[in-house]
Amino acid sequence: MREMHALDINCIVGELAGLAGSRVDKVFQDRPDLIRIRFYGGELGRSELVVEAGRRIHLTKFKRQAPKTPTSFAMYLRKHLGNRRLTAVRQHDFDRIVSLEFEDLSLVVELFAKGNVVLLDADSNVMLSLKKGQAGRVQRGNRYQLPPPPGSPFEISDESELSSSLKQKDVVRSLAVDLGLGRLYANEVCALSGVEAHTSPSELTAEEKARLLEAIGRLKAKADSEKRPVVYYETTPVEYAPFSLSSLSHMQSKFFPSLNEAADEYYTFLEAAELQQRASESAESQIAKLKKRLEIQSSQYEELKARAAQLRRSAETVYSSFADVSRFLEAAATLRPPTQQSIRRLIDDLGLSWSFVSFDPKNKVAVVEIQGARVPIELGRTAGEVGGRLFERAKALERRASGAEAAMAETLKTIGALEETSQPQAPPQPVRRRRTEWFEKFRWFFTSSGILVLAGRDRSSNETLVRRYMEERDLYVHADVHGAPSTVIKAGAGEIDENSIRQACAFALIHSKLWSSGTTAGDVYWVRADQVTKSPTSGEYVPTGAFVIRGRRNYYRGLEARCGVGWLKDKFMCGPLDAVRDNCGKAIEIQPGPRKKSEVAKEILQAFQEAASADMDQLMQVLPPGPLRIVH
Repeated sequence: MREMHALDINCIVGELAGLAGSRVDKVFQDRPDLIRIRFYGGELGRSELVVEAGRRIHLTKFKRQAPKTPTSFAMYLRKHLGNRRLTAVRQHDFDRIVSLEFEDLSLVVELFAKGNVVLLDADSNVMLSLKKGQAGRVQRGNRYQLPPPPGSPFEISDESELSSSLKQKDVVRSLAVDLGLGRLYANEVCALSGVEAHTSPSELTAEEKARLLEAIGRLKAKADSEKRPVVYYETTPVEYAPFSLSSLSHMQSKFFPSLNEAADEYYTFLEAAELQQRASESAESQIAKLKKRLEIQSSQYEELKARAAQLRRSAETVYSSFADVSRFLEAAATLRPPTQQSIRRLIDDLGLSWSFVSFDPKNKVAVVEIQGARVPIELGRTAGEVGGRLFERAKALERRASGAEAAMAETLKTIGALEETSQPQAPPQPVRRRRTEWFEKFRWFFTSSGILVLAGRDRSSNETLVRRYMEERDLYVHADVHGAPSTVIKAGAGEIDENSIRQACAFALIHSKLWSSGTTAGDVYWVRADQVTKSPTSGEYVPTGAFVIRGRRNYYRGLEARCGVGWLKDKFMCGPLDAVRDNCGKAIEIQPGPRKKSEVAKEILQAFQEAASADMDQLMQVLPPGPLRIVH
């Protein structure tokens, strides 16, 4: 997986101009080198920018799992960039450096060498960097210093300047390194010019230099006016470029509407394959460790079984020779003190057919061999106590052996699971993020008749909804309570039926403070669009998100609002229960309750198997505010 070349960045940055005007929603750090910035608003709407230090920067349409716990770097960026408006995206000269410029801060992305991501204040002082930078150049509290600017290959004017710029041992390396074109475009220049890639710069003829200059010019013309982003494939993506390459014309190719999409395809699929490879290598390493553990567990298990069997046989021998053991213990009680010699004599004096093995004077345990079994006999105890204690010790070892056997089974199970992981598999296919509809910037639902109803999320979106999206034939709805959203029923080309008006009124109530406080019934009114104005009477002030209603209001008194959630094609819809059932078929009813909204959302997500690819954030956005509970 290659890093972006300066020419790629130049084209990508041109496309990222559409992000200007967007605001930062959240920042995630998926890996030490990789962050994602989620934007909302602006020309591109909700979008996500992937930044990998030293490698790439592009928009993505693929879903990624957010880390369970945000890193300190991600939290710092959220704190300082959250809700800030992006004003511009720029490339520094023809270098692999991109600057994301906000109102009074900037985020510098270094895509050369090991890369870095650096947050700068209004005076270009370093606030925080992803990595420790070069001493003096990237140092917290100090002014950020750009590296020496590279020359642009497109500014070389003649053969003499070209000759002095080519310093590597062959042409292709000189074009890649000295002129900053990178390996891919250096090969393309050689292919376009017909100059052998491994020719030494000192051996170039005047004609070859002229052809190289012409090829560099053609490359610039393609980048400026012949963009047709493409990804080249073998079995997986192997390259991408902003335009077709003569040097790769023999490969399969797929064209994309933008270089961002081509880069997204290339990097995301190769990243998935790379992660799969890492997982496989990690699994193999873990399997090796687990097999060593299994050997130790097996050895311990066999030893415990053998010791338990030996103690059990010793106990059985004590009971089969109970009389002799009793006589021995009674006689041994008279020994003052018992010694190895005195115990030997005692066995002989009693006429026992035992063989003396050893004696532990500290613990007063004599080990003898009876009928081929080694039996430890504790002096000072009865024969029954000796046999019983041997049985207890045998049982304890057998329990430990059972535990060891269970541990072995668990280890084998883990090895089996890891062996499946380590088997060669097709790289996991990333899931594309669905395209959001324009109306999802507001709260929304479709009535049983298929009519779109929109409601504001806050004062600002209330203002935007009424001023920009409410049309002459639409109806305006509002719950008769402070803290309710402006709601608009979109008439489209048809008529708005009575049931749709009732459902829209219930929707306005569901997203009001009255409903979230636990009251599910209230008064709601509706009016025509021409009755809504921002013009107050003399002496009045109308704040952002509020409107003046002229004329008669049409009320639904004591309207009960039952709320449901369902899966509509590729997204969740939340609204009046009957509308959700009619549109989605299946609905889960929710009410104000004691549980966190995130907990309820997780339960709803699990209930819809058809929503396996659903976005948790999208579900959270459609649910009404405040804590909830699931009715059924």
